Amino acid sequence: MSAPLPAKSARRSLPAFRGLVEQYADSVYTLCILLLKDPQLAEQAAVHTFTALGRSSRLTPGSSLPGSIQVYQTCLSQCSLTPAARLAGEPGQPAGNRLVLSALRYGLGLPLADISTILHLPVPELKIQLRALREDMRTAHDSSSLLA
Repeated sequence: MSAPLPAKSARRSLPAFRGLVEQYADSVYTLCILLLKDPQLAEQAAVHTFTALGRSSRLTPGSSLPGSIQVYQTCLSQCSLTPAARLAGEPGQPAGNRLVLSALRYGLGLPLADISTILHLPVPELKIQLRALREDMRTAHDSSSLLA
């Protein structure tokens, strides 16, 4: 366990960390709700995300706060740790999960370059997966239209 932070150091970093929370709170919660489908679980995962980010940045003067990539990677990690996580897929393979891909691209509207970095996937592979995802969505929509 790390030594407690000096109160003075922590006080100087808290406004910056609060700014980070304010900047990403809505999108982190949105990502959590899209992935977990349960408001209580999503809120817990969002809180755990910012707790983990606070610990990782150590809140020391001069330390840089996490950027969007680290925020979303931490959020995905926290969601996957949720006991009732509905994140199907193989451990360590979040890129293969269509729910995650759909949430990042269509739920949050992140650019391909960011998603590529978050999921550690080359952009061409990401485009292939998105194309397949869109095709599946189109097929599902066409099937539901026939039933109506």
